[in-house]
Amino acid sequence: MTDIFLDRYEALSSLGRGSMGQVYLARPTTQPDQRVVVKVMHDRVARQPRFKQLFEREIQFMGQLRHPYATRLIDASPRDPAGPCLVMEYVKGTPLDALIQKEKRFTPERTGRLLGCLCHALEAAHALGIVHRDLKPANLMIVDVGTHHESLRVMDFGLAQLTQKPHISAERLAGAAVNLAFGTPSYICPEQLRGDEVDARGDIYSVGVILFEMLTGTGPYPQTDTQQLLHAHVHDQPLTFALAGVRDVPPQVEQVVQLCLSKFANERPQSARELAERYGRAIAEDIWESTRPTDIPEEVDVASPPPLPKRKDGPAPPTTEQRGDCIIHRLEAYMPERIAVVKLRGFLEDYGGQAVASEPGLLRIWIGQPHRANFFSFLGLSKHRPDPIEIEFVMEKPESNGNRLQMTITFRPPGHHVLRDPEVWQRSCENLLHELKSYLIAHV
Repeated sequence: MTDIFLDRYEALSSLGRGSMGQVYLARPTTQPDQRVVVKVMHDRVARQPRFKQLFEREIQFMGQLRHPYATRLIDASPRDPAGPCLVMEYVKGTPLDALIQKEKRFTPERTGRLLGCLCHALEAAHALGIVHRDLKPANLMIVDVGTHHESLRVMDFGLAQLTQKPHISAERLAGAAVNLAFGTPSYICPEQLRGDEVDARGDIYSVGVILFEMLTGTGPYPQTDTQQLLHAHVHDQPLTFALAGVRDVPPQVEQVVQLCLSKFANERPQSARELAERYGRAIAEDIWESTRPTDIPEEVDVASPPPLPKRKDGPAPPTTEQRGDCIIHRLEAYMPERIAVVKLRGFLEDYGGQAVASEPGLLRIWIGQPHRANFFSFLGLSKHRPDPIEIEFVMEKPESNGNRLQMTITFRPPGHHVLRDPEVWQRSCENLLHELKSYLIAHV
């Protein structure tokens, strides 16, 4: 029996199986001459609550990425009986890994032209706050191989993680969070292995590994054991081209590649466009302009987003307002997301709180437990118990590469709890807010 996905895509053949799911070549039942690629997530992956949150959010945002050098998301659903599905544009070509295996090495000039295409696609995605997180030669399709029109398509953006929404989960606050299995060992960036935040510059590291392979025919680390390889990404210096057996690549080109492989994100090129421009200078060719897509008008070039407005008077001052029983405070915290996790974990431990809900961009905690009306409360015997407090954090990262978190913090009674002593409860909220600011090193 033929598999049908989303009630409208008929499977034709299996294209492979990866760590995240099964991939099929399929055709729309209403357009049998057309071809699409359907990726069905593994059940073990789909069961992870955080994955479901990210999947449902990203299928909304992926529709915004329309770029000639990126495969297009056509359809998606998290509720198909076969599992969460992504339906992608089918691109006929040769995967870069197969081309490297066949041709061994690329010239710096050919590498640069393909890099230009890749950087245009990444700059467009990063401008939308989308980080690929699993760049590798198998996810790069080379079109019109060996011709003057040779170009590249980036595949599998559907598993990217949005960077604009910090995700401080209950598991991370409890110290038990485990990183999702995004990334492939040979191309994973050091910050992902360290448990740090991964932003657009994590993709730059993966591109560095890919460039190393294209130019030398081998990877930047000689280790074959997975654990040793992961350790090398974090701790070891990559091979020089000479140690990899290659001495005919200009040193300026190797310098750009090694810069991409820096262990810390702030030491790498800070954007895909900067990488393209650096590499272009190394081979004396403007690969950014020469690979600019002709069907994207320059005046609306999604690969060149307008810069963020600069602040003249420093960060916005915090504000506090009260709406009924709710106290709403807006502030900015200056720290990486991983440090915010540690600070909030300490706050919860010190004040006996617990996280009751979390999703990207939102965290809800309780200080104290809501009281249920019972016989003793009617007798007035539970008056000494303090009113509980629910604290909701709505968080944004104004710059995907930055360490600035904008927070709207709302203090309210949990659920339908009726305050017994509103004045005492409000003073408790004000005291907690004062303490919270010190934990978060917020601008006050």
